[in-house]
Amino acid sequence: MRFKKSEHKVLVQLIEEKGLETKSFFFSKKRGVLHVQHPDKKEAFTFHRKNSSRLNANKQWEDHEAYFFNLPHKGAKEISWEEVCEAFSLWLP
Repeated sequence: MRFKKSEHKVLVQLIEEKGLETKSFFFSKKRGVLHVQHPDKKEAFTFHRKNSSRLNANKQWEDHEAYFFNLPHKGAKEISWEEVCEAFSLWLP
């Protein structure tokens, strides 16, 4: 799993809206978790994206994309991309 261009673009836009230098942020993937690091922050901002297919009410397969703050496990709370963006904005220095 990699950062999608659309995800990267939104996160960079949020960084720029705060008036921060995008060159000081480091984007990476480690063990299935996407990381955003900044020298002024002790902890990296991390999230996981999980893609799956589900049967809808019409018995048709549809793709489903879920986000988690940690690797998904049984009972893990699925979050939306908007919630990831909101948490990222709060994490920014």
